[in-house]
Order: sequence, then structure tokens, then C-alpha cells
Amino acid sequence: KLVSEGVLPEFLTFVNFAKLGMTDYGLFINTKKLTKEKENEFITYIQNNSNVSYFAKVGGKYDFIVGIIAKDILHFNDLLSEIMNKYGNNISNRDIAIRLVLFHFPKDYLVDKERTGGSLPSFGGEIEIADLDDLDKKILKELAVNARANLVEISEKLEIPASTIAIRLKKLQKEKIIEGFFTLIDSSKFGFENYNLMISFSNV
Repeated sequence: KLVSEGVLPEFLTFVNFAKLGMTDYGLFINTKKLTKEKENEFITYIQNNSNVSYFAKVGGKYDFIVGIIAKDILHFNDLLSEIMNKYGNNISNRDIAIRLVLFHFPKDYLVDKERTGGSLPSFGGEIEIADLDDLDKKILKELAVNARANLVEISEKLEIPASTIAIRLKKLQKEKIIEGFFTLIDSSKFGFENYNLMISFSNV
């Protein structure tokens, strides 16, 4: 019922990009002279960019936030240059944050539960390059967009025995490439909205 009503729109997998030799960069954008047609074009372009991990149209200090996964700073600069070459005339300001570690918190606010601590699924940290073959990558691709997919479904789609899929999945979890699984919750269905709070410290 919750799925059909759009409360639970997606079931996703935590894939730690740092284990794949990647870093997450946050691009915060202010725009100018952006017509509705141009905005739709920009949104479609960003959504179709395979290096984009997160995208939001926001209010407040910025107009858009874009998460970009890149191999290193030079790779990120190439991706940024591509965006600026295409839409630079409509971008009045951009700020960049290198997101070293990200944590995912449980939705305690839905049940008025006091958080008791404990470990949280995380992304980032020490950059590594995991030894993945084509099958590992295919499994990650399947689970990244549908964490509810079971071994039989993945096995039939990839034409690989379910026992092999199970072994590879355990390996990906043991090596912390897969940090866990979660449900995307549309909090607007509960009367909540998401806010990003930008904080700068001094002398920390």
C-alpha cells in the first residue's frame, strides 16, 4: 500500500563510491536569465549525466545542488568545465564542496524516537580501488536501483547461477563496497520538508 501510494517510491543500495576510487563533490549553483525552457533543458541534462549522484532544485542561498562523483580533482574539473561550457551563461555563481564522508540517518522523526547512537551507513573515507570484475559491476548496477531485487531475479536477468550471485553479494558486503540497503521515503506525505543547513566553522 505504501509503495502504491508513493510513500515508498524506491528501494536503494548504499554503494560506497570511495571503495571504487571515487570522490563526491558538491556543486552549489545560482542561476541567471534561466527561462522555464532552459531550466527544463538543464534539469534533463543533469539527470542524464552518469557522474551525477544527487540533484536538487532548492530555495534559499542556492538554486540547484548537484552531487558529482569523480575519480580525482582533474576528472571533476573536466566534468565541471563541460557543465560551464554548456550553461555558463546562465550560472551567476557556483560554490564547490568536497564531501569527504557522508552519513545516512534513520527516519526517527517519523515515530518520535530518540536517537540512541550506534553506527550509521556511510560513504567516503579512505580512497581505495576495489578489484571488481564485470559480474560484480552488473550486480551493483542491479541492486543500486532496486534493493528489493532477490537472488533469483538477478540470476535470471544476468543468466548467472543464484549461488554465484549470493557469494559475490556477500563479498561486496564484507569488503564494505555495499554498506547496506535503505528505503527512500517521500517525507512530504507526512507533512515534512527537507532542508540543507550550510555551516562554516572557524578555528576548529
